[in-house]
Amino acid sequence: MLDPRRALTDLLNVSSLDLVELIELKNKSREIPKRSPEQVAIEIKRADEFINNHGPLRMVFHLVQPARKTYAEITPAETVRVWSLFFAAALYESVHDQEEFTNHVLSDIFTEVVGKPGEERVGFRVDFLRSTVEPIARDLLDAIAIEMIRSRKSIARCVLCSKFFQRQWNKDKYCSPLCGDEARRKGQLEWVQKARAKKKLETKKGRKSR
Repeated sequence: MLDPRRALTDLLNVSSLDLVELIELKNKSREIPKRSPEQVAIEIKRADEFINNHGPLRMVFHLVQPARKTYAEITPAETVRVWSLFFAAALYESVHDQEEFTNHVLSDIFTEVVGKPGEERVGFRVDFLRSTVEPIARDLLDAIAIEMIRSRKSIARCVLCSKFFQRQWNKDKYCSPLCGDEARRKGQLEWVQKARAKKKLETKKGRKSR
C-alpha cells in the first residue's frame, strides 16, 4: 500500500548532501554536486532500498540539463538519487519562505504529460469558476510531490544524525528516542568536562595567588 509520507522521508534520506551543498544546488542552476565514490556507493544502496520499498520514480529529463544524459543512460537508482537532491533543496527553500526553486521543481513534475498513448494528461485539475488548481497523483512521483506540499512544514532534520523525519511536535529535534538519548548523554558528558576544566582552572589560579 502506498504511503506517500514515508516515501517522501525515505527519498529525502537517500542523499548525503549537507546544508551548504543544498544551498549551492539551489543557487547554481540545478547543477548536481560531485560526490566521492564512497558517497555514491552509499546513496545508490539507499536508492535501491527505496525502490524495493516504494517502487521506481519517473525522470523529468529537462530538470537535469547539466547532466546531458538520455533517458536510457539514467538508471532507476540514479533517478531516485537525483530526485532526493531536488526534493531536499526544494524543501530547504520552502521552509525558509523562498519559493522560486520549489515552484520550478513542482511545476516540472506536474506539467509533464504522463500516461499511455491516448491517455496522456498533466498532473493537475483546474477549476476556472472557483479559481483553483488541484494537483493529481498520477504516479509515485506525483504522490510524493503532493505530500511535500502538504507536510513540508512538519519535516525536520535530526540534530544528531542529520536524517530527515516527520515531527510530531514543533519542538522535536531528534528522529528517534535513540538519537535523543545519545544527544542527552553527549550533553551531560560535555557539561561534566566543562565543569572539570573550570574547577581545574580555578585551582591553578588559587595556587598562583598564594
